[in-house]
Amino acid sequence: MGTGLVVKYLSTGALDNTFADGGFLGISNVNIFDAIKGADNKYYYTGTNGGMNDKMIVGRLMPDFKKDSTFCDSSKTSFSFGNTHTSYNIMQQTDGKLVIGGNADSAIVARFILSAPSSINTVNSDQSNLYVYPTRVQNNMLNFNYTIPSADLNLYAMNGQLIHKTHLTNASSYQLKMNLNGWYFIQVTNKDFNKVFKIWIE
Repeated sequence: MGTGLVVKYLSTGALDNTFADGGFLGISNVNIFDAIKGADNKYYYTGTNGGMNDKMIVGRLMPDFKKDSTFCDSSKTSFSFGNTHTSYNIMQQTDGKLVIGGNADSAIVARFILSAPSSINTVNSDQSNLYVYPTRVQNNMLNFNYTIPSADLNLYAMNGQLIHKTHLTNASSYQLKMNLNGWYFIQVTNKDFNKVFKIWIE
């Protein structure tokens, strides 16, 4: 399997040998083709899984170039669109979303939302195995896998704007009495747990 390299240079153009291992940082099982510094001062890279080229890769490093273990699957995510995959370029939009370009049997452009809105605290608790179903919501009806004795429910737009809130009491479902369509975040929280779900409302 391949090893991706992140290399740091000084403003003079000389290799910064105080960085990582003599100026080079190796990331195993990745072939890196492009990298950028994000608006959050973290570093994003893209490419393929090393040697196999059957998955595209997007990864994130902290400002000190250490792997960001909070990002996806221990600092990177992989995905497939066809039989062979190569992601050559990565950029960041002004709204923070990442865009990559490459090949997956044919030319492809893909866009990624980095995380839930910063206004949502996505701390999960082992005390709750709560989930919302189905994730493609019809008739504005949210169903829960068990009856919730007491919790607050907040509905957020993808930009983090709070657009609806209510309190649930002995609820196994809840109908949103709003004209909605698209992707949203649902937060269900009480003193014992705080859960966030991404849903599509039809």
